[in-house]
Amino acid sequence: MMNLELLDLSGNIHMESLPAMSSAGNLKMLVLDGCSSLEHVALEGAPPLLESFSFDGYGPAEKWTHPIQLPKEKLRPKSRTALVQEARVRRISLKGCARLHMFLHALPNLEEMDLSGTAVKSLDLSAMDIPQLKKVFLVGCEQLRSLTWTKRNRSLGVLHVDTRGKIASAIYSGEQMFSAYEVVMAFPDGRFIWSTINGLYRIIPSNTKVYLHISSTHQSQVNVTRGIKEIGPSSEGLVATGTFFPCNDIVLNRDIVTCSALLWDHRQLYPLGVHIEIGEGSHHLDSMNDNEAFRGFMEYKVESLHVHDNISVTTILSAAGKYWAHLEWSHIERCPKLHTAFPKWGGYSSFSSIKIFSASDLAVAYCIWGTCSEYHWHQFVVLQHIYLHNCPRLETSFPFPSHCQTWRPFRLHIVVTSNIFSH
Repeated sequence: MMNLELLDLSGNIHMESLPAMSSAGNLKMLVLDGCSSLEHVALEGAPPLLESFSFDGYGPAEKWTHPIQLPKEKLRPKSRTALVQEARVRRISLKGCARLHMFLHALPNLEEMDLSGTAVKSLDLSAMDIPQLKKVFLVGCEQLRSLTWTKRNRSLGVLHVDTRGKIASAIYSGEQMFSAYEVVMAFPDGRFIWSTINGLYRIIPSNTKVYLHISSTHQSQVNVTRGIKEIGPSSEGLVATGTFFPCNDIVLNRDIVTCSALLWDHRQLYPLGVHIEIGEGSHHLDSMNDNEAFRGFMEYKVESLHVHDNISVTTILSAAGKYWAHLEWSHIERCPKLHTAFPKWGGYSSFSSIKIFSASDLAVAYCIWGTCSEYHWHQFVVLQHIYLHNCPRLETSFPFPSHCQTWRPFRLHIVVTSNIFSH
């Protein structure tokens, strides 16, 4: 099999498992159209030159002359004939096939698909006729630009996507991830959200845990601790903390953790059910503001928000955040150009769930909450703490007018913020 370039097993309705292909070092194409008895297809460690893969549950293509390219779609059957059994395949893994281009269609029993590390550029799950699909993995797919699904994919419950080009990323830890977040998406380009947000906002069940990491780095920086006993001074003047999956390499400034009560409050800053992190290297964030579904997602879905180490952001998605109705905590740090955190807000449900806001190392920030279109007693009703650290130009942080007496008392912690009481 050393010189084999094309392996066409299409129409083999009795084959229950793939033959060993370790010796087929020059294999470029594998065709499994109509192989209805296969239940699992796993090509991890496949021949390094494998470029094309086809599995069409409707059966083999007609009048295909076997060139080293996939059959054209017009040659493929439009429906399953009586001679072709329903495809049994439940799991397909093409993980690590870096050159691979594929065609998957009409697989009614497919539940799991792993395309991590492949060259896929666009994926429309609704067009693939895979109604029972439950889990999709697209980790390390740096060429991926579009991912869409519709109500035809209501079974989809686990979705892991990382377009940053590294399969073993910080957010991907195999089976452990299933107990934490069902939807985990990491990407640096804000434009990627246009293809995915409709599914996230309108189709994914409301109780689904979602983690969006918009950054070019492979480490999350959410400030989290597992307990005060695990905290100890480090050699660099920082205080290291324990981790809460999927975060690692987490530190807090020594000034912030000096007070044990303040430290305990920072333990609450772990990612909640719907979490967004915007970090270093993220770009084209303004394009996210123009998407109606994304605005709805931010205003009515997001529960925790962490923005850090971004050299271009000036506000927090200004057009996308007016209500932030379910936001429980927000932490902003090391954004040298950020001048206003939430420039426009208002309405009955605006910030009605927020408990903690913290900001640190914001060199030019002068305002946290900007213009309010409508004050209401329900806003900030559960606010407990505001932390401000090293925000030297901050002039105002309080989100409500001085004449209003309806908000409950909260605790304010300030370190190195000189202008806030001068106005």
